[in-house]
Amino acid sequence: MHARVTLLCIFALCPLIAAHADEGMWTYDALPQRRLARDWHVSLSATWADHIRLSTLRLAQGCSASLVSGRGLVLTDQHCVADCARGLSTPGHDLVADGFVAATDADERRCPDVELDELTSITPVTGRIDQATHALSGAAFAAAERRAIENIEAACNKGAAVRCDVVTLFHGGKYDLYTYRRFQDVRLVFAAETGAANFADPNRADWPYYDFDVGMLRVYDNGKTLDSTASHLKPSRHDLRAGDLVFVAGNPGDTERLDTVAQLEAMRDVWLPTAMMDLSELHGMALDAAGHDAALAGGLQQAITMSEALTDRVRKQHDVLSVGPLLDSKRQAERALRARTAHDPAAQKMFGRAWDNIARAADHQRDIAGLYTVLNLEAQLPLVPLFRDALLLVRGSNEARKPDAARLPEFQAANLPALRQEILSPAPIDQAAQIRLMTWLLTRVEAHTGTAHPAYRALIGHESEAALAQRLVAGTKLRDAAERKRLLDGGFAAIAASTDPLIMFVRDTWEPLAMANERDWVDNVTGVYDSNAALIDRARQATGGADVAPDATFTPRLSFGAVSGYSLYGQAMPAFTTLADAFAQETGQDPFRLPARWHAAGARLDRTTTLDLVAAVDIVGGNSGSPVVDRDGDLVGLVFAVNDAAEANVFINDPVHARGIAVTWPAIRMLLRQAYGAGRLVDEMMTP
Repeated sequence: MHARVTLLCIFALCPLIAAHADEGMWTYDALPQRRLARDWHVSLSATWADHIRLSTLRLAQGCSASLVSGRGLVLTDQHCVADCARGLSTPGHDLVADGFVAATDADERRCPDVELDELTSITPVTGRIDQATHALSGAAFAAAERRAIENIEAACNKGAAVRCDVVTLFHGGKYDLYTYRRFQDVRLVFAAETGAANFADPNRADWPYYDFDVGMLRVYDNGKTLDSTASHLKPSRHDLRAGDLVFVAGNPGDTERLDTVAQLEAMRDVWLPTAMMDLSELHGMALDAAGHDAALAGGLQQAITMSEALTDRVRKQHDVLSVGPLLDSKRQAERALRARTAHDPAAQKMFGRAWDNIARAADHQRDIAGLYTVLNLEAQLPLVPLFRDALLLVRGSNEARKPDAARLPEFQAANLPALRQEILSPAPIDQAAQIRLMTWLLTRVEAHTGTAHPAYRALIGHESEAALAQRLVAGTKLRDAAERKRLLDGGFAAIAASTDPLIMFVRDTWEPLAMANERDWVDNVTGVYDSNAALIDRARQATGGADVAPDATFTPRLSFGAVSGYSLYGQAMPAFTTLADAFAQETGQDPFRLPARWHAAGARLDRTTTLDLVAAVDIVGGNSGSPVVDRDGDLVGLVFAVNDAAEANVFINDPVHARGIAVTWPAIRMLLRQAYGAGRLVDEMMTP
């Protein structure tokens, strides 16, 4: 999802502390039926919920989408298909800047590394995990939990067309097995121009928006268009009004609403400042390099765009934890739960030490966070595909020697098709840009460890970061997909025999350090967090705590709320914008330049058509591309962003000001038909 935060807006947070009727990202097996009946007089049938679940898809790369026709047509955001469009672009035709419209099925172009997943079933497995981890904590708990999850996923694996994930909810209070049908033959059908998808964005701090952030794909199954007649959304034939109830079906990314105060303080003091520093330096490096070398600009554009978006989001989250009363409210709630637990001798004996155990793990997290940040987060950035591929090849060759259930999750048999697709992507790699990005990556080692740290000396040695990056990137053969395939197919023996400088650097230096650090992290941080967070959730249940939705985990969820404007600095914000509003903002200069196609449509465009809307729905990053549906389950919009206040949703939902932002179905219908000449797609969507 776009992160568009340029002003600090910490509103009066009293409403934040109280529960709100529409707060929550709900799993499909635990929808808040009583709340919906009480507040909205709505009862969701199992048939309704199943249809929405099966019609909503997850892009494995980090977005949401939905099936919108009986022939596998998929609706999502332009920024969710931008990587595919970028990979399909040619020097004379930039599909990101200029947009893309497939006139016929034959003109639809296969995306090299896109996977779409459809959730087909949810199976409870809490009892099996609890039995495996009973009376364990820390490293022993983490190891037992990992083995149990791996065994469950391995037993579920039914080949490349199926993905099986054990999802941890309530930080270990509940475990479910999610089984997905996966699609890897995905083709680009439509992408709006960047100028339409991001109209006026850099100059806007908050709603209103005037964006047409729309992209479309098509799923193929065994060489034919997917038969999705039983599981696709139909467009609504009714216009939305302010106050109408809507639902957002998507895959919200991670939230931290159930974290303890100690965990949130560590995030405030360590993780978020570190992320801001890294993103700021990445942005400055990429802008400077692109400004001095036009040939580099294209290869670095993704880094520039990503760093701008994420920096704003991270800054907002840090502000929420640092400035407002969020942590005070969390402390009050935590003290109250601990007091209720202490009042019950049995509960105190079972759960009472959990908070202190987590606090000690948070202290250890602070001690090793710098090296972990370098070795286990930045090393996997998709911005540096050469290094990412080397890491995946080396680590995959080591993991392949283990039984499937003992491997790291991403290298288990169920996940290998997606991994192979990622490594063998034919998307071009700009060597000069990769040298710049690799240099930046290596400078992070010194920034997070210092030059005296043994890890710095082992990784960088006596070379400068720039010289090392130049040697590794210029000397590697991994830019050639055939070489990556040779190493992938050759497995451990091929990797062990390789003299490729980048493979050798990862194999002999980076990977041993990363695995040792990962073991420390799992054994002494996340293992302690998970085992004790599960105890806290059970303490909440045992002492009469409120019914809450689990934290988001980039898995299918349903949120709901009203189409609703709000007040910002005393000014009333509308629930909708129109095409006329967008044209009124245009100056003819970027970023206030609307596409030529819109102007060419002339009078064919009804400028009174609603363009974007805001709704009081509880969503976060990962919901980009989520369908917005009405009470009948019909499509009314397409989520592409959140407003400023909703950037804090990772920690808490502000029901007064936080809003999700979506393109309306009337705008999609009008512009596809009249501006883009894509009436065939509209007709396909509207076919019963």
